[in-house]
Amino acid sequence: MLIKGLTRDDYDGRQKLFRALGNEDEHGGVPFPLPNMKPVKDFEFWSWKSSGGIWAEIWAGHAKPWWPRIDGDPFTLWVYWVNAGSWINGGFAVAVLHRGTVAAETRYFSWAACEHQFIETTVGNCHHRCTCSKCGASYDYHSD
Repeated sequence: MLIKGLTRDDYDGRQKLFRALGNEDEHGGVPFPLPNMKPVKDFEFWSWKSSGGIWAEIWAGHAKPWWPRIDGDPFTLWVYWVNAGSWINGGFAVAVLHRGTVAAETRYFSWAACEHQFIETTVGNCHHRCTCSKCGASYDYHSD
């Protein structure tokens, strides 16, 4: 499995990503479907990837026999861990569907360890904190 970690070491990035995914599946790989996985438009993925940054990305490989197919087709999967702002413990997945030996279609998904419900509080002048009422994850931002 190829891991590109943007943390200090790839092992640390891999461990954090797998914790966000709900740990590895019983075969030692990325669990599929990903937690709270939802289809998104390609624009949402590409706009984040080009401007927001990615903490880690995993090539999860070709569809495993135990993975469900997408619309009956096998696929190749990449998982992107954003882990910033409202994307705490979440990110995107890109699946390239194969029909025969041809890459026929690309599908984009978002995923998250928790379906966050953020509550925003002001903690200082232009300093805001958003905290998830479900899991307690939080992030700060400045509005100045």
